[in-house]
This record gives sequence, C-alpha cells and structure tokens, in this order.
Amino acid sequence: MNKARIPSAIVRCKDAAAKYVDASGEPLPVSGFVHVSLGVLYYEINDLEAARRYLETGIALCQQLGMIYPTMMGHRALAKLQFATGDREAAWNTLAEARDIAERPESPRRKRSVAVLTAELQLREGNVGEAARTLAAAHEKGMMTEPESLTYARLLIAQHHPSLADAQLAKIEEAAIADKCDGSLAAIRVLQALCKRAQGQHSAALRHLESAVSLAASRGYRRIFLDEGVAMSTMLAQVRHVAPEFVSALIEALPQETETMAPALPEPLSKSEREILRLLNVGATNQEIADKLGTTIGTTKWHLNQIFGKLQVRNRTGAIAKARQLKLL
Repeated sequence: MNKARIPSAIVRCKDAAAKYVDASGEPLPVSGFVHVSLGVLYYEINDLEAARRYLETGIALCQQLGMIYPTMMGHRALAKLQFATGDREAAWNTLAEARDIAERPESPRRKRSVAVLTAELQLREGNVGEAARTLAAAHEKGMMTEPESLTYARLLIAQHHPSLADAQLAKIEEAAIADKCDGSLAAIRVLQALCKRAQGQHSAALRHLESAVSLAASRGYRRIFLDEGVAMSTMLAQVRHVAPEFVSALIEALPQETETMAPALPEPLSKSEREILRLLNVGATNQEIADKLGTTIGTTKWHLNQIFGKLQVRNRTGAIAKARQLKLL
C-alpha cells in the first residue's frame, strides 16, 4: 500500500469487504483482515473515527476465525490510534493484548512488531531510556525492518545523535526509492528533516520536508506528520507553498503549544513505592515483589493500595499508565 494513493487503496479494500457479507449485509469473519487494513488506511489519512470503527470490527472478525497475525496487527494499530487520541491507558492495555497474542504461540516476528511500537510510544511519552531498552531487547542480528529502522532513528534523535540517525535513515532511503514506496519515503523524509534541524542545517531540513509534503499530499498520508507532534508545526508553516490546503489542514490538526508539564503528585511516592512501580512495569507478581523487597504479600498489597491512592488510579494497569504520564517510569 506504500506504493498506492490511500484513497484508491480504501476503495479497493471496501470493494473486497463488500464481497464478504451475510444475507443481512453484516461482514463475514473472512473479511476481518480487510477491515483491519481499512482501519490502518483511515488512520493514515487522519479519519480516526472511521479508523477506530474498522479496527474494532476487524479485530472481532479475526478473533472469530482465530487469525493470530491480523488480530495482533489490529490491536497494534488500535493502540496507536488510542494513544493519538489521548487515551494512553487504553493504548497501553491494547498493546499488552497485542503482546499476549504475539506469544500465542511465540513468534519473534510478531514480538518485534509489538516491541517497535512500544518503543515508539515510549519515545512519544519522553521515556527515552525505556525506549532504548525496549529496542535493544527486541533487536536481532541482521537487517532491521523498516519500522524498526524508523523508530531507531527517532531514538537517536531523542538521544541527541542526529548524525547517527541520518546514517540510519540513509540505509532504508535507497530501498524506498528503488521500490517506489512513496509512503515509506515520505516518512523517511520527515525524520530526515528533524535530523537536519537538530544539526542546525535549516535549509536542508526544509528541503526534506518539502519533499515529504510533495510525496504525501497527493497520496493522502497525514499521520506521518501529525504523529511527530508539535515539532512539526513551525516547520510545516515554512513549506506551506508546496501544498497550501494540505499543509494548512495539518497545522490546524497539530498542537500549537508545547504540552504542559505533568503536575506533581500531592503526596510524593516513597523510595519503596517507586521500586514497586518499577517492578509492576516489568510484570512482577505480588509474590515476586514481596520476595524482592523482603516483605510479605500483605505488606506488598498495602503498598500497592498506597500507590493507587497517590496516583488516583484503581489498578496496576492504571498505575503504570499514570506513572509513565508523570515520567516516573
């Protein structure tokens, strides 16, 4: 689909889905993967309501047939959408479901796919260290996949190594040009623009962004700009001439101010509570936490209740999501 214009790809997918409906017009399970694909396409053009609808339908249909890979990809895409709409707790819950699916049965390919998105969302939350650890744990010897390369480039930019990020992007740029994958190339150009800006090469940054806009405007790719957040706003305003209506719509959809810092907790977490949060984040059980801290399960549960109260959440999942939001993890 990277070679096609998204609107035409949507039409083809809808035509395919229309062939697999029951007598009452309801979609059949066999069309689940097409619905997931439609959800991904609608996300790319920033029609998030349609994307959510197709993803939720596609996931349910794929689950009926026990289709592991499409179900996992649907959860992965839905998590990204939920994160983009600000529902971060739901996003991490959905991503956890994707991770569970990737391990039934265990598949290195599926696990890497989930890990790459996990690292991407960690970077968007500002958790650079966690993102680095996630990518390091997922990486295997040999060539990185394109999504992994893009996320690794984002990590290098966040670590203040833009020249290394540039070199990473150059490795996949040639293949994208040779294969005429315009969607991939546009995404690469966006990150190259951020690399050049970080190096103080503003003219080069704008040239890359002009190329990205030129490639994306006629094909419908919007989220490759919007997912980079407020960093894009000022730069896009300087390349409005390439596609005035397209760029204006992007700028309107982007946040115009830097996100405010998360408020401090009314009552700070103790050293033990922070350690428990760290253990929760890696999936430790109550017994494992008790063993690690040298306490009883009862004491561990008491600490958990204290943490939930201070973070104003009801469970482990909520605590992890809130802790990430507050940069405690």
